[in-house]
Amino acid sequence: MKPPYSDTEMFSYDCREEQQSHSNVSLPSLRKLCSDNISLNSEGDVELKELIYALRRSLQQNCNEIHFHRHALERLEQRRQHLQTLLDQSSAFLSPIRTMPTEILSLIFDYLCSNIGFSNRARPIVLASVCYRWRSIAVSYPSIWTCINTSRHSPRMDERTRNFLQLYLDRSQDMPIRIHASDFPSGSPDSTLLSTLAAHAHRWSRATLSLTPDGYNTLFRALKGKSLTLLRKFSLYGPSLDDIPAAFPCDALMTACNLDSLTFQKATKYPENLGLPLEKIRILNLIDYDDPALILRCIAQTINLRHIRITATSDCQLESRGLLPEVVVATEALHLSLRMGNFSGDLFEKVLSILSAPALQHLKLALPLPEECPTKCSPKLDDIFRLKPISEFIVRSGCRLRSLRVENVNVHENDLIQVLENTPTITTLVLHELHPGVNSPTPRVLTPRRWITDKLLRHLTVTPNVPVTLPRLKHLDILLSCRISEIEEDLLLRMAVSRTNPDLPKGARLKKLYLASKKGVKSYPWLSGGRIRLHKLPKRS
Repeated sequence: MKPPYSDTEMFSYDCREEQQSHSNVSLPSLRKLCSDNISLNSEGDVELKELIYALRRSLQQNCNEIHFHRHALERLEQRRQHLQTLLDQSSAFLSPIRTMPTEILSLIFDYLCSNIGFSNRARPIVLASVCYRWRSIAVSYPSIWTCINTSRHSPRMDERTRNFLQLYLDRSQDMPIRIHASDFPSGSPDSTLLSTLAAHAHRWSRATLSLTPDGYNTLFRALKGKSLTLLRKFSLYGPSLDDIPAAFPCDALMTACNLDSLTFQKATKYPENLGLPLEKIRILNLIDYDDPALILRCIAQTINLRHIRITATSDCQLESRGLLPEVVVATEALHLSLRMGNFSGDLFEKVLSILSAPALQHLKLALPLPEECPTKCSPKLDDIFRLKPISEFIVRSGCRLRSLRVENVNVHENDLIQVLENTPTITTLVLHELHPGVNSPTPRVLTPRRWITDKLLRHLTVTPNVPVTLPRLKHLDILLSCRISEIEEDLLLRMAVSRTNPDLPKGARLKKLYLASKKGVKSYPWLSGGRIRLHKLPKRS
């Protein structure tokens, strides 16, 4: 494209082209033409006409001058913009990223594109659109094209989605791919798109499916005879699959010999019927499974399980299909969360009464974040999360718990104190009161409750000649739903001082204390090795 100006025109401006200013024009004085109470004579009439003519001519000259200067300013502004563009382009050649080796730039692209999850933003395409060098790197580096999101926003976008999918499949070459396939909210499956995905099933390393029953039926039929030997993480979300028994068992799922993580949310009432090798998995997430018997049957089939997450709803049917023996698992982490409705605790009480985990080290009780549950959730957790079954489960398992996280749920301080007394091996304690607008997805239906009380702080304070609660505590994280002024601040300070006392054994001193509140920012510089910082929570817009 030819620039609008030559180099000579760009860097020069001839001021001699300007017209002579007509701002100051000599005009006859009106006082000479007329006086008070005296009518104009014929000679004065002629002079007045000459004056009007001179005024009009002067006005026209000024208008012409304004027009000329306005046009000159516009031309100067165009030149300025063009010069600025050239300056920016020229300066870009001196940017450090221009001298960066291609190998390093490729690693940066790979890191950027591998950490976007299943975002709708097509970052590889954006990177390939910056310049010729970036495009050549992006096109020749297949790993940045391995995250594929085929969520359908409307049937009229299907052709564009298929082209998008084919582009990613071609440019990722033979690399393992991570896919997220969804046919919501359109509701009807795109058989061509699902068949294309199934044709590359041998490359699936991570698959997240959120389909309608027809979509699952279409996909699993297309998977017939395929191999999923690279599949390590498999997630099924959406409505129940139990209405399409013709699609199961799927022979492709039986080939997932390297399956490491499995997630079900309302996908099937009987996960064992899918033909998946449950004995291989290490991470199991069961979302919206409200029958203890089904949960325990699924857990009992695992051998190498290390992480269990159970998310319950309020629709607990509590069916019992026969008596189950005690299930002993080698899990190291257990995550119990609540997704919707008022919670009574019956589900977890029944599950934990049979489950035993001697190797358990990490326990988390929390309200799930929106990204952890793709389907819509509307929690209303006004009730108390009962901790007594959890305390009994810990004692029966004989586990040496290292971390306990209680986040975004209402509990009773006495129950929490009992749990802490039964877990002297804890080194990390995270206590977050329910705080709408900061740590919960639907703040309007949540009712906070104060359970981080003065009584709890006294139990955490190291007192002479009194058995120490959590003698190995090193990291303490507290989030209050109230203002700092609503708690006894001196008690908080005494607790922190007692935990950082130099007279304590080195392994028993508190290393990190994080305290956030509804309002107020403070710091205490006396804490050995650092500060206690009270952080102000962001306001909800």
